[in-house]
Amino acid sequence: MSAAVVLTVDELRALGRVLDLALPRFVTAGDPRDLRVDAAALRGLAARDLADLADGVSPAPALARQLVPCRAASLIAEVEVEADGRAADHAVVAAEGPAALFTDQGGGLVRLHLAGTDHHEVVRDLCRLPALGGRAGGEEFTVDADALGDAEDRLLAGDPDGAVAALVAGGAPVAGARAWGAAVHGRRYAVAVRAARNRGNGPAGPFEAAELRWVVAGDGTAWRVGAAPADRPGAPLPAGGWADEEPTPRALVGPVPAAELEAALRAVTTGKRADAAR
Repeated sequence: MSAAVVLTVDELRALGRVLDLALPRFVTAGDPRDLRVDAAALRGLAARDLADLADGVSPAPALARQLVPCRAASLIAEVEVEADGRAADHAVVAAEGPAALFTDQGGGLVRLHLAGTDHHEVVRDLCRLPALGGRAGGEEFTVDADALGDAEDRLLAGDPDGAVAALVAGGAPVAGARAWGAAVHGRRYAVAVRAARNRGNGPAGPFEAAELRWVVAGDGTAWRVGAAPADRPGAPLPAGGWADEEPTPRALVGPVPAAELEAALRAVTTGKRADAAR
């Protein structure tokens, strides 16, 4: 593991534009694309001996090594972990060799260092998968996606009964809604992974996106949340719907064994199932 460097989001955005780097969304979100801001950021890098501006923009050797994966990224995996009402944002940008690991430090600062060469394991550790237990009780179910969002908001507001009622109103079975509510209300943490894998022959892609979300209950078991597949009861209608009906997005919610979640995460980060990776 290399020594870490802390940069401002403005410095990263300026470097990203000049060097054509792949950067995580928590860095690029809200980018004003102001040349004056970029110029000030680059001067700040030069003042800290992190860049040479004598002939264009040349990052210092140590910083240049940290940015190598961002020049031809094959994977951009963003991991958000929420615990005790606080969210921590991380991102793994990988190509050949060690991956670049970005960590949001708050206050417009981002920590950057090179992590391991097994990119899936780097993402896996950020997701705290080794801490998972067995399988939670209960059965998976589908529910209106908007109702699920409403239920999550009600839980965050301290209204578990209202959360269960919102799920039931969205088509969830009462028993499943109660089991989910109990698990999520007493959760240790929640994880969201959003990954984009480069399926092209160059740094521009095309990229293929995938997402995986789950919460970990107080007993260490996991509940996954995802889009309901088309062959499940209550799943979205085919494109365009039938007659004048509009498709209704639905979510699939249910307990998941640690091994199955591991396989799903590997599919997100590598495009391969766990059994195919061995």
